[in-house]
Amino acid sequence: MDLWVRRTPVFVKRFLKKATPATAVVHYLLPSSTEDGGPTFAAGEMNGELEITSGGQDPYTVKGIFNSHKKLAPHVAPGATLPVAVDPKSPDKVAVRWDDYDGPRDGDRDEIAAANENAYRAAKGEEGAVSAMSAGENATFDSSSWAAPYLAGLEEALKLGNISQEEYDQAKRDAGL
Repeated sequence: MDLWVRRTPVFVKRFLKKATPATAVVHYLLPSSTEDGGPTFAAGEMNGELEITSGGQDPYTVKGIFNSHKKLAPHVAPGATLPVAVDPKSPDKVAVRWDDYDGPRDGDRDEIAAANENAYRAAKGEEGAVSAMSAGENATFDSSSWAAPYLAGLEEALKLGNISQEEYDQAKRDAGL
């Protein structure tokens, strides 16, 4: 499964208590968009791809929407290591342990955003994709390449009970779909 969404801070705190600590190497992290189309990490979530290393298992990749931290997330560049928590019964369920993050807290946010966007494009094999990070405040998304897989992931998460109908509808609105 490519997508796991839980937005509420209360859920994330409960999840972090029962989940197994692990580490993740960031492939890319992009802010989710707000209702007006502007990008923001402050909304409590981010889109990303992480390579998880947990216990003696082989590393594996998880793509999806993860919990964010409005002050720290914008400083995480591709290749950075994040502390995460993994559900031992379902290793694709991952939350970032921001309280344990000891990485950089400064740097040029625009350069980091550009690096994450380039890593995202490379991962998707796209060169001309436009995202809110590169298009500015009044961005609109080109949904021709990413919308179908994104919606399929949302529908799967809804079907599995990982998100509620309200969260599903909100995620679609956030994506401009």
